[in-house]
Amino acid sequence: MNTESGKIYVTTYKNYILTAVYEEGCLAEIYADKQGDAGILHRIYVGKVKHIVKNIDAAFVEIGGGIEGYYKISDNPAPVFLNHKKNGRLACGDEILVQVEKEAVKTKNPVVTSCIVLPGRYAVLRGGKADAGVSTKIHDTDEKQRLRLLAERGGGENFGFIMRTEAAGVSDEEICSELSELKARYECLVQKSRYMTCFSEVYHSPEEYIARIETLAGGKDTAVTTDIREVYEKIKDHYPWFQERLHLYEDIQYPLIKLLSLETQIERLLSPRVWLRSGGSLVIEQTEAFVVIDVNTGRYMGKKTGEESYFKINMEAAKEIPRQLRLRNLSGIILIDFINMKDAKKRRELIDALKEVLAKDRVKTVFVDMTALNIAELTRKKERRPLHEQLGRRCPVCRGTGFVFSSEERQ
Repeated sequence: MNTESGKIYVTTYKNYILTAVYEEGCLAEIYADKQGDAGILHRIYVGKVKHIVKNIDAAFVEIGGGIEGYYKISDNPAPVFLNHKKNGRLACGDEILVQVEKEAVKTKNPVVTSCIVLPGRYAVLRGGKADAGVSTKIHDTDEKQRLRLLAERGGGENFGFIMRTEAAGVSDEEICSELSELKARYECLVQKSRYMTCFSEVYHSPEEYIARIETLAGGKDTAVTTDIREVYEKIKDHYPWFQERLHLYEDIQYPLIKLLSLETQIERLLSPRVWLRSGGSLVIEQTEAFVVIDVNTGRYMGKKTGEESYFKINMEAAKEIPRQLRLRNLSGIILIDFINMKDAKKRRELIDALKEVLAKDRVKTVFVDMTALNIAELTRKKERRPLHEQLGRRCPVCRGTGFVFSSEERQ
């Protein structure tokens, strides 16, 4: 199958639903959602403030079932109080409207917020903040100004709009119609929540693999293909405007998981070692505090020697490492031990090449510095669990990282 730029495939793998994103013919991202496990991400609840910890500027808000979400007070300047308040200050026992912003990761609580987000095709409504914004992917100055004005006019005292990339070139009337619809949905949710009991679910978001399509397929040329009829029907129901780019693959004898060799690719992504075309290799290990990536000469058999061969392997690694970070969804502090090079010019070229590829990541990734020991320091924002955790993989030999080492690799 031709997996050209802008292709998304949704298929099954064991008891998971896989979403595979292809860019320029290569697998760029992969997501695994357990079937039947809808999760709580993006759901909206009537929460109750259980604890306030002033020294970390946080509160813990229960949303039901004993689940307490971490709530950053300074990030939520305008909570929607559902109980009577005189001074507007957050206090234990308060009932507030919250949305799950991030699911629990390992020992960390889920993150909840009062800045309710309701996505549309052309815009995203953000409650609690009256600011207006425009997608950074829109570069035309006049178009950005037009959309910003529409967002400012449509916003209210306690909510604002961020215009999406899809809004570029769309008429004022069509955009304003959606802004009005989102505003009505938001006001209806707030009004509805005032009559609901504590811990009630005010809004049930679609399954994550359905909701994710809107983010991943934001580009106008991105197509989605699935061999799961139920998923096909759900995407059609949630995004009727997307039908022209949605395809149902119906070859039962040769499903997408086999056609795209995704099982083989997943097993490679659960291994600590990645072989480079030159014969060099990467060894990726995740500790409790950070991710360590070691670049090795491995089986390199090229004609170049010394500094030139090191430069070639390092440059190849600089292109492959950002791809592995996206595919494995590794985040936090990342340390890369490149092969040491004495030439300062080559080191600068290496850093520039690494920065260029990192910039393509949809998740915020920052090159911090190159240490005196020639170790590159990066940070990557944590937005979801690593792939090995999504697949429920654990391994006591590798401190629970999910990487399965062979006996040869452990020696």
